[in-house]
Amino acid sequence: IKEFKKQLKEQLTIDNYHFELTPTYHAIFSKDLLDIYNLLKNNVDENSKIILEELDIIIPDVLAWCDYFSRDDKYLRINDVNYDGCPKTKELCEYAKLLGVSENLNIQQNIHYPIIRNNNLELMMYCAVHQPAYNPAHSHDDLSSILLWFDGKPILIDTGNYCYEESEERFYSRSTKAHNCFTVSGKNQSEMWKVFRIGRRAKITNKKINIDSISCSHNGYKRFGVQYSRTINIIENGFEIIDKFNLNKELVYEIYFHFHPDCSIELKDNAVIVNDQIEVTFSSKKCDIIETDYYPQMFRKVKKKTIVLQGPVHEKQHSTKITVIK
Repeated sequence: IKEFKKQLKEQLTIDNYHFELTPTYHAIFSKDLLDIYNLLKNNVDENSKIILEELDIIIPDVLAWCDYFSRDDKYLRINDVNYDGCPKTKELCEYAKLLGVSENLNIQQNIHYPIIRNNNLELMMYCAVHQPAYNPAHSHDDLSSILLWFDGKPILIDTGNYCYEESEERFYSRSTKAHNCFTVSGKNQSEMWKVFRIGRRAKITNKKINIDSISCSHNGYKRFGVQYSRTINIIENGFEIIDKFNLNKELVYEIYFHFHPDCSIELKDNAVIVNDQIEVTFSSKKCDIIETDYYPQMFRKVKKKTIVLQGPVHEKQHSTKITVIK
């Protein structure tokens, strides 16, 4: 009981999300909490009563985050994900109902992965540092990355996680370019060591979350003299993504956007048309469409289309607009 109290405090963020910030491991943690609740409820003593009262407050939030990070009964591929043996949100909620645990119907914005919505578009931005700081084994190098859905269907996606062994796939899945991110000369924001370790790490220098905008700045490219920030604003029919950077050296930037394998991509002038429904326009003069790996689950890979935008860093700012075609 004493150790459980200690770990409960250690492994939950202030808003009751698991501290590794990965949806599948959060779901497994949720199942463990429900099992403990079940045991304590049916073996009541004075110690368990106090913990049960605390869990009655925590578990509804924990289950709400399972739902927040799910789409079509599948957890989002944020950081390392492993679906093997991972309970689905519906199963967890049914278990909680049997135990008499109430639902949390007033879920708030997640401070690490906030969402804004406009015109049937839904966008999530990654505003989370590597966690926990002393062992960020399941973290990816993805500060300021985004996910995008239209009418509930995935458009911009995370590459996912192929395996935990030392391999090309493992190194790629953890890298900055495997996410919808800005990079400097193809370098990672942080130093990703081996398969689970991280050396020098990018840190958030500023973050603002509003109803119609999200902004996040980090110092991941400080070693190049770059000050970097990404702001996403709601505009007519969609969103504008503004990447700001500051460097005098003659380096280049790349901005990656990874599309779900089911998406059809057509390059047209200075824009990309997605599924004949969405237009992505950009200020960069150079745009390539390449094929990259996508890992829908561990040990499985398919190809996805990826846009790579390029330009000299001295441009100072890049704009990408994502709008619904009327």
